[in-house]
Formats: sequence, structure tokens, C-alpha cells
Amino acid sequence: MSVNGKVGIVTGAGSGLGEASAKRLAREGAKLIVADRDQHSAERVAAEIHAGGGDATPLLVDVSAFADTRKLVDTAVATYGQLDLAFNNAGITPALIDVHEIDPAASKHGIVGLTRTAAVEYATRNIRINAVAPGPIDAPSAQRLPPDVRASIAAKTAMNRTGTVEEVASVVHFLLSEEASFVTGAVYEINGGQTQL
Repeated sequence: MSVNGKVGIVTGAGSGLGEASAKRLAREGAKLIVADRDQHSAERVAAEIHAGGGDATPLLVDVSAFADTRKLVDTAVATYGQLDLAFNNAGITPALIDVHEIDPAASKHGIVGLTRTAAVEYATRNIRINAVAPGPIDAPSAQRLPPDVRASIAAKTAMNRTGTVEEVASVVHFLLSEEASFVTGAVYEINGGQTQL
């Protein structure tokens, strides 16, 4: 499932799912722009990728700003001469609030519809668009929760555990590789059977 020689972008690459996915893609030979809204985190991840023999360029990016998203693409092309893949991972999980209080930038729920629509529109242009929908994952944000809350969350999965960032990175790698060449418009739930309960 090689992405060797491909050029990619990973947003939110400074920690958690983005970091694990960037490192996995780099180990498999992808050249990456590792983007994050925290410059130090992006630089750390890029340095760790270089130390492992990979190729990564850190970039300070706020994906809520259109100019920054344009900068992502421009930097990839200027640095590596092309852009082959992207893991648009950056996002935040807000506190639980009522719908009328949600910030108009809220996007996670709309991702499914956007993924399926864009997949159809770009399918004949050799562009595949898929989404991953991680459930309870043992990412840094989850590790800050009290142990009893983490245990309660894990108990709500069929596997009775939380997933790892590496398990998500494996699915991301698959979807971005040629092994998934006939997969588009899919939403991969990575949740240990949480929705099955």
C-alpha cells in the first residue's frame, strides 16, 4: 500500500491523529507538508520525520482562513513540484452545546455530505475523496480526561476499548494509497463498533 514518491499535505499534523498519520505516510515514502496552527509542533513533527529518514516541511496554517489553505497548496507545489494527496485532519471538538449556539464555522457534520458530493463530481478526474470518522481514540485530547470518564467511553464500544492514533493512521494510509483506487465517497468509521451498540 505504497504512497512512495507521492507529495501530500497533512493538516493538524502537530499532534494526535495528524501527527501519527504524517509519520505513517512519511515512513511509506511520501513527501509531506506538515501543517499546524502551532509552529513549534509542526517543526517538531517535521524534525522527527527527517530523523527517521523521511521528508517533511513544517508550515504554520490556520485552516479556518482561506488564504492559509491556499498557502498549503502553493507551498506543496513550490517545495515538491506537485500535490498528490491530502489528509484534511485539522479540527477541534467544541463543548457540547445546542445547535443554535454552534459557531457558523462548525463543519464536522457537513463533512459527510461534502465528501459524497465532491467524490461524485471529481471521480472522472482521477481524484478520490473519502472521509474517516474516528470514534473514541486515545489521542492527547482524550488523555486529558479523568480516568473514569475514559473508562466509561471505552465501555461504550463493542471492543470495550479506545482506539489508537496509529489505528486511524493505518486507515488514512490505505485510503491515500493506490490500494484504495476504487474507493471514493466512502466514510470509514473507526470506532471499535461504537455505533453497533
